Amino acid sequence: MLKTSTLIQTWNWTISSSVCFMMKQIIQTQA
Repeated sequence: MLKTSTLIQTWNWTISSSVCFMMKQIIQTQA
């Protein structure tokens, strides 16, 4: 259970970071 929770938190953090990075790239491209 603990391992699954940690895995989910890591996965969510990775997705959040990827989305944030893509958003920054899009903003820089449009700027």
